[in-house]
Amino acid sequence: MVDGFTVAGLAGQSVSLTLDCLKIVKRYAETVKHAREETEKVILNVQRLKRSFDFLRRTLLELRHTNLDGLQHELRLDHFKSNMEELLTFMETLFDKPSSMSFWTKLSYPLKKRKIDGILRILQVSQDQAIDVIQLVNIRFSIRNAKAVESLTDSLQKYTPLEVAFNDMQIVAEGDQMSEKSKQPKIIRTWLGQVDMESRSDAYNALRHRLADCAYCGDWEGLWNVLNDAAEKFGENWVNAVRPRKLYDVEEMSFYTPLHQMVFNHASAAAVKKLLDMGASNLLRERGRDITERANNLPLEMAYDREMTYLYDLLTPKIRSPLSIPVLRALESRFHQLIREDLRDFVYNSKLALPELVVCTELRDEYISFPIYIDGAKKGYKFQLDRRELLVMRVNIPNDRDQSYLRISEDQVLSIAEPLVFASNAEPDEDDSGLSVEMDGV
Repeated sequence: MVDGFTVAGLAGQSVSLTLDCLKIVKRYAETVKHAREETEKVILNVQRLKRSFDFLRRTLLELRHTNLDGLQHELRLDHFKSNMEELLTFMETLFDKPSSMSFWTKLSYPLKKRKIDGILRILQVSQDQAIDVIQLVNIRFSIRNAKAVESLTDSLQKYTPLEVAFNDMQIVAEGDQMSEKSKQPKIIRTWLGQVDMESRSDAYNALRHRLADCAYCGDWEGLWNVLNDAAEKFGENWVNAVRPRKLYDVEEMSFYTPLHQMVFNHASAAAVKKLLDMGASNLLRERGRDITERANNLPLEMAYDREMTYLYDLLTPKIRSPLSIPVLRALESRFHQLIREDLRDFVYNSKLALPELVVCTELRDEYISFPIYIDGAKKGYKFQLDRRELLVMRVNIPNDRDQSYLRISEDQVLSIAEPLVFASNAEPDEDDSGLSVEMDGV
């Protein structure tokens, strides 16, 4: 007997194949900027097909114990899978690893464009067929009525738009249907890894010390004022800032953030929530020694030691970009190596605290800036997670006005012309609170 569970597995394989197609064509769009218009059309149509396969899979799982022997031909699942396998192979050949903006890439593009038109026709036919199967299954087995199926069919035409990372610009093909949810203003995210006082002005250092003093003494009103001043005067978010030190003292730094100090001072839940809303990270560890005589405490661990039960929920990390620890470590290692290759001895001589990518897992569709001052010149990086990869923007590296983009995966660092991501907040989530994780899973 062929049941819904078995057939759903075939639909699931088609979903996986569409994801592979998306990765290939998005990589091409990032690398060959002049191919954007056509590749965007392919991307949005693959997305729509993926949504259709995914919904078909979920529908078939509702029929997991139902005999579908008589519907094998009408369901077309083997047909869909074989078509997607052929399409993936074709895309792998068509969108092979191009050299960014090279002469030969431009010369061959008109031929690729004609082939892309063929891909678009295949995708449209496949989606129409997938929707026919969805309607057939829902109506035949009375899972949803005709009106609900019609509404569902309309929703399957939507797609998640692309946007250029680091500048919040969405890319929408003219005439296509996109989610109506507007993008919310984003918090400035700053990694303050240059902790040496000699790198910045006296006024900057004085305000940083004032921030640290307010946090240490539990002066929360003073803390809010300094955070506002820092944003206005320096364009940085100091919500995770530590006290800067002379170069010879850096090794002895505790790396207590304002959030650690709030726990230390038994701050109210309202004060802690306000700091978190401003961008404080629950995943930064201090490097001093707390009352337990151990280092590397998360704010939540400190609250546990003090039995501050009213803070447990607030301080539990909310993971919005889930990523396995091995992948996270691999990305971080490659990113750190990139910085060391770019800045050479400056990293060691200035004792830079390089970015800990674990803080990115608390964010979704947001980047973090890492400003670096070398002999008074501002340089730096912007970085953000994109699923299992890291997008990086170099700013004024190696020279002033230089700007470049890279996509880092577990096994390579790829230069790209423009960083593209799917706007993950384009559609409202059923639960935007994120996934809660235990400390041991961090």
